[in-house]
Amino acid sequence: MSIRRGGILSKFVVLCFFLGLAIPLVGKFFWEGRDDVGDGEGLRGGEVRSGETAAKSRRFLEESGGGGRSVLELVRGEIRQFDLLEERDVQLENRIKLALFGLNERELGEVRGMIARTETLGRFYGIFMALYARWAEIDAEKAWEAAKGESLFVKAAREGVLLTWLKLDRERAMEELLKEKGEANLAILRRFSSILLESDPARAAELVDSLFEDWPEADAKIFPMVAKVWGQSEPVEAAEWIASHWDQETRNQLLSEIATNASKMSGRVGLEVVELIDDPEVRKEARWKAFEGWGHANGGKFSEDSEDASSSIASGIPTEWSEEDVRAFSQGFAKNFAHFTDDLIERAVTEEHRQAIFEGLIQGVMHSEPKLLVQAVENVSLDYLQSPNGRNEVTFFLRRWGEQSPAELDAWLGSQPEGPRRTEITHIVNSANLVSP
Repeated sequence: MSIRRGGILSKFVVLCFFLGLAIPLVGKFFWEGRDDVGDGEGLRGGEVRSGETAAKSRRFLEESGGGGRSVLELVRGEIRQFDLLEERDVQLENRIKLALFGLNERELGEVRGMIARTETLGRFYGIFMALYARWAEIDAEKAWEAAKGESLFVKAAREGVLLTWLKLDRERAMEELLKEKGEANLAILRRFSSILLESDPARAAELVDSLFEDWPEADAKIFPMVAKVWGQSEPVEAAEWIASHWDQETRNQLLSEIATNASKMSGRVGLEVVELIDDPEVRKEARWKAFEGWGHANGGKFSEDSEDASSSIASGIPTEWSEEDVRAFSQGFAKNFAHFTDDLIERAVTEEHRQAIFEGLIQGVMHSEPKLLVQAVENVSLDYLQSPNGRNEVTFFLRRWGEQSPAELDAWLGSQPEGPRRTEITHIVNSANLVSP
């Protein structure tokens, strides 16, 4: 692959999937505590490691009131309790899932039989998946053969084995996944990619790259998901990866989206992403959205604090910004920071930028209180007022003000000094059938 980066997905722990990523205590236990899971050894030495795993499971369960019973005894009791409940208890379910990773192969078989005899079998789907995940940790090949002949929860068994197998021996697991390039296996790869995104987005990207030649349809469907999620946490790194995608429309669309979101979080970062867009028209539009988003979300940051360095304009509007950039920033600014209009105007270094600020503020009035931005109408150039676009935008500005505070608008119109500006404003008011000064 010349245009897409490849790589080998490193081994890491995915067991938190079976416990639910939304449970911090359990997630932390598996992400940080499962140091007994090694490279290929996980496929052969499960029985050797099960004592250490059981000890960890026991510690967790004892802290939750497990007493001095064996892990298997604890699981039996928890399953009976779970089966008798009127409603599914998520916390108890996750206790059971965790305990399963302390059982050996024989004990897993016993638990499987116990689940088959439960009265509320339907609620054991997630637990069954965790059971097969643990079995795959001990002996993936054997667990896979059992999963193919499973009669209870076939999908859960397959997913449990393959998700663990992908973590322990990705190449071997991929051999099985690539045999049936259908929705079921695509869903497993999507879920595994989601797990990777929680801890190491770059590795999720490597997994997607590995699909490029062997299963391009899966690559095409998973690529946007990984790109968007990674773009939230590391926009520049994600953007550099996205820029290597073979399809220009896809990559530029994703880069535009990430640039807009990044600009709202930290303005200048969004602009870095914009520069990776290779279509001039798309880049121009994305740049506008990035500046508009920056102004809307963080335009009012005038602090010198280093934490705000990526979005603050405390030292003034950069002279390298074009007038279009300033207009876009000011339009976004008007939506959320109208009370700080004076602060923004003070940071204009050139008259061209001042005029661009006024125009942007007038254009952004839709979500603001016009009376707070009236300085823009009072100081914008006469050329702008007399231009078709300027007249339309000022008309909208005055109409919005009239809808919100007709008396204030009437008083302002009546206070305008004689001269070309008053004449032009009067023309705008009369043409739009607004209150006349």
